[in-house]
Amino acid sequence: MKKLMKVALLGITLLTVPSVTYAATYLSAFSLSLPGANTSVSTGLGQTKETSGANGQILVTVSKQKFDARQTDEQGNSGDWRRQISKGDTAGLPGNSNQLKGDKMKLTISSNWNATTDSKNGSWKSN
Repeated sequence: MKKLMKVALLGITLLTVPSVTYAATYLSAFSLSLPGANTSVSTGLGQTKETSGANGQILVTVSKQKFDARQTDEQGNSGDWRRQISKGDTAGLPGNSNQLKGDKMKLTISSNWNATTDSKNGSWKSN
C-alpha cells in the first residue's frame, strides 16, 4: 500500500511540475567591416529559423557609427530594416511571414549615407 501511494504521488508530482521549452536558436558572433555611403554587407547563412516569421535579435559590442540591420532568408525574404543601431544596443530584427522554420538565415547591415568605413562586432540570432 505504501509503495502504491509513493508511485501515485510521484506521478501526480511529475504531471504538475511546469515544463519550460527553449528556442534552439543560438547567438552567432559577427565581425564585419562596413563601408560607408549607404553600402550593405552580410554574414553567411549561419542561422536556421526556428519559428516561422519570428523576430530576431542583434547585440552590438563594437561600432563607432550608427547603422541599420535586418535578417534575410536563403530565398531573399527580408524583414524590415531596424534603423539607427548603436554600440551597446540590443535590438529586435523584424521577421517576415515568408521566412519559414528551417530556412537558412543571414544578417545584413547597412551604413548611413554619410558614414565612413567602420567595424561592426556583436552577435545575433534569427529565432
